[in-house]
Amino acid sequence: PSIAMIICATSALLALTMPTIAQEASGTITGAYNADDAVWTVSPGGEGDFPASGWVDRDNELHVTLVGTPGEEGMYEDGTLVLSFTMTGGPQELRVVEPSVTMTAVNDGADVMAGPDRIDMQVTALERTDESLAIAGDIVATLTPGGLGDITIESDDAILIDGNFQATLTRLEGAD
Repeated sequence: PSIAMIICATSALLALTMPTIAQEASGTITGAYNADDAVWTVSPGGEGDFPASGWVDRDNELHVTLVGTPGEEGMYEDGTLVLSFTMTGGPQELRVVEPSVTMTAVNDGADVMAGPDRIDMQVTALERTDESLAIAGDIVATLTPGGLGDITIESDDAILIDGNFQATLTRLEGAD
């Protein structure tokens, strides 16, 4: 055998025997911000006041958080979008419960948010291993300052997010 074949075989064997390095969260949230096209890059999060992107399996429920930073650079700034939700049920009947959406520093520096009554979210695809979760879905949410329920959808203070998400997330530390 040639030296190149030996090096290739040795490299392949080392790659198989080395522990897998945990990947950071990645993906996108795309769609419309009011009527304008928008893209958020799913980032690891966990910096400053931002939660970490990832998932936890607790009591047969998956608790999922996606932190989307505006544009494709992944910088934490005004307009960072945080999607959080819990999934219940078996593989064939997953349901999204307790969704929440927050967007930082819009409307003169105020965060806007939506609770379950102003969010329509479905998970359309999911694949899970011991340490990672690949997930895709659709979301429509009406965000208001402080999540106020008395502001109408037509209000100048309301922001409509209509789009989809796809991400690969890592299991968060301390997950059971």
